[in-house]
Amino acid sequence: DFDRGLNVLTGETGAGKSIILGAIRLGLGGRSSGNVIRNGADKAVIQVVFVVDDRIAERLSETVDTSDGMVIFRREMHRGGKSIMRLNDCVVTLNQAAKVANLLLNIHGQSDYQLLFDSEGQLSLVDAFLEQSASRIKSDLAAAYHSLFKIKKQLDSLSDQPELIEREIDLIKFQMDDIDSVELTDDDEDVEARYKKINQATQLIQRLSEMNYTIENEDVGDLTRLLNHLSRSAGELIDQFPSYGEAIEKIDDFSFFLAEFQRDICADIDALTIDEAERSAIENRLDAVNALKKKYGQTIDDIATYRLSLDERLATLQNIAVEKETLSAAYHRQKEIYLSLNTKLLTMRKRAADAFVKVLREELAELQFSDVALEIVFNKRKQFTELGCEDADIRISFNRGVAAESLRKIASGGEISRLMLAIKNIVAERDRVPVLIFDEIDSGISGLTAGVVADKLYRVARYHQVICISHLAQVALMADRHFLIVKDTMEDLAISRVYPLTKSQRVAEIARLISGKRVDAMQLQHAEQLLARAMRDQRDIANTIGVK
Repeated sequence: DFDRGLNVLTGETGAGKSIILGAIRLGLGGRSSGNVIRNGADKAVIQVVFVVDDRIAERLSETVDTSDGMVIFRREMHRGGKSIMRLNDCVVTLNQAAKVANLLLNIHGQSDYQLLFDSEGQLSLVDAFLEQSASRIKSDLAAAYHSLFKIKKQLDSLSDQPELIEREIDLIKFQMDDIDSVELTDDDEDVEARYKKINQATQLIQRLSEMNYTIENEDVGDLTRLLNHLSRSAGELIDQFPSYGEAIEKIDDFSFFLAEFQRDICADIDALTIDEAERSAIENRLDAVNALKKKYGQTIDDIATYRLSLDERLATLQNIAVEKETLSAAYHRQKEIYLSLNTKLLTMRKRAADAFVKVLREELAELQFSDVALEIVFNKRKQFTELGCEDADIRISFNRGVAAESLRKIASGGEISRLMLAIKNIVAERDRVPVLIFDEIDSGISGLTAGVVADKLYRVARYHQVICISHLAQVALMADRHFLIVKDTMEDLAISRVYPLTKSQRVAEIARLISGKRVDAMQLQHAEQLLARAMRDQRDIANTIGVK
């Protein structure tokens, strides 16, 4: 576990210092090169834990739950490319994790110069030197921008092509006439039921007519005549055959029943007679209503709602010219306010840039960059932003006679790391990122410069937790906590381990860093003296800046 203040990691070449830093990057959502899973293992698991105070927790409140005062990044990488990223036990994307990580930690190594290479990051450095009154102007500028953006969005929603507006107006009027011509009423909800009732009556008439026709057709007529003939003939023989009387009654009853049944059928047909004009009118009404439903809504209420929306849209389109004129005037007024505030802020930023350059040049001189050419140029942005109309471009040259160029084009990893250290030392009290990691910061330096770098690291670490990977004794001497990276071998596997050093172990490691070979008693004594002196220097620095 790293502690408050300056944490320094040292170790033999090849011990795995780069692995430690790489693991932190991966654990916070960085990109994986692929070969991060140990041979024989199915997955790699990296966990990075931050303990946050109330100030940091408030900044993170909209992104992650920090009620327990901790932010835990956990990443599992499986063979085959599957990766699971968790933030406080919630699965998140790598980008989401990286955004939160950027609020908690900055890594300053050869591939981690977002702050210096990003124009907004450079602008934030300048803004750290703004006078106090600029805070209100920045706030007003951001508010003016958001108002301007809102008006612009409203203007953009209004078509700039009059022919398109006229075409839409014509379509709306056509649809309005189409709906109005039907003259919909609440009764139209029942038109389909009325039509079904008429259809049912039609079907009944058809069936009854078929039955009546069956009774009246030729075959049934023959049956009637046959029954009448049988009744008369049997009547003539009834005196001789009295038993025929019962048969004659049944024949007469059946004939009467058949005639009565036909009369009932005809009566029912007459009762069900349909007014063809009414049916035609209902069919036409139903066709008209259904045509509207296909185009404008499934119910009469839906059609009525759509019709109302046509009124509203037509009113909007007919008033669009007036609305555009009103919005354009508001846009130009707001633009003038925005540009006026931007001009004031730019003037303040130029003064702040001069102050920043002056202090930074002094810091760099202490880091043995005495021939630095340094300037800050403000370039117009292509679009307005809430930060203003200009980007800040820090231009620098570390070599005499070489023109200053944008940081994106120049500088080695070691130079950039020391430049970042100088900047962090300047803005240490203002910087809101709690954890800083420096890699390669001591590349190519020694002697007095190394001592200055160590002092500045210690100063920055009074305001931040600083983790520094180093091979210099001067840096290790100023550590609040010193860690040793060692590569062990276990069952033919190389494993890098990190150990916090006791005072005696620390003396031995500092002696090794100084001598670079086997350490003897004299070198240990010298290292112990240097460590005692470094502790006095630490107290002096803490007393000077008033922060322990």
